[in-house]
Amino acid sequence: MDYIRAVKVFSASASHVRDLFWNIEEWKRIWAPIRRVVVHYDDQQLQEFEMELSWQDSVICIRTVRIKERNGDIVFFSPSPPGDLSYHAGCWRFADVSKKTCEVVAERWFMLRRLKQETIQNYLHRKQGYQETFQTRVQKILQEMDLFCENAHGK
Repeated sequence: MDYIRAVKVFSASASHVRDLFWNIEEWKRIWAPIRRVVVHYDDQQLQEFEMELSWQDSVICIRTVRIKERNGDIVFFSPSPPGDLSYHAGCWRFADVSKKTCEVVAERWFMLRRLKQETIQNYLHRKQGYQETFQTRVQKILQEMDLFCENAHGK
């Protein structure tokens, strides 16, 4: 199992940012690779959706189930993981830093599928590249979300 972690301080309260992260349909306005989001279920504690992304010259479909924990953190797993992954899960953790700022921690656990006939050396090389790209992608999501929050607050 592989792991990545990204952290960003937002110029908004944890409550506001948490609501934005939960509103998955709003993400289309925030993160450019999203082509389509279909929410199948959302009772504000449990959410299931499908998302279609344009990523690296291909279209990726992902089905995700998210749970909002008592403290407001969002944990999730993907019964239909994206692209080359055989496993994908993670969380968004929110903590107020001050009255007007919060820290968001994104954690991901994943397993990259090994291709048929792929040598272990090639697999490990491909896995390292995937992990680096994935880390960059999650950090970019945090940056785009923060920018959206700042613009929404008229800064």
